[in-house]
Amino acid sequence: MTAKNYLKQAEYLNLKIDSDLCRLADLRALATNITATYSDMPRSATPNPERMAKVVDKIVDLERQIDREVDYYVDLRREIKATVDKVSIPAAIVLDLHYFNKKTFEEIAELINYSTRWVQALHDKGLEEVQVIIDEI
Repeated sequence: MTAKNYLKQAEYLNLKIDSDLCRLADLRALATNITATYSDMPRSATPNPERMAKVVDKIVDLERQIDREVDYYVDLRREIKATVDKVSIPAAIVLDLHYFNKKTFEEIAELINYSTRWVQALHDKGLEEVQVIIDEI
């Protein structure tokens, strides 16, 4: 695994969690959705409880999956942060701001009063150091 992929895996997992949360919201909306049906045909006196039970089961399963993903995300983020903390200081600051705070190189350059080109060089140096660390694992 490359250093960049290693550092981005928490971001990708976070996107997956966000996607699952949207799916969960859709399922909850489906479970609470009541629509009127206009028809001449007589209607069943009782709603279909099996349909509701299936939706509730899907909601519970998805909630459990999201809980597992969030636990893994927290652990993964902690592990990645510990790895970044082993990198030399200026490069670690750049990696931290870029991968954890989602700052662009231009924003980082402005924050730490370096040129964008130097920030990119520090980023590359930090990636090289991270690669050495993860290759040792």
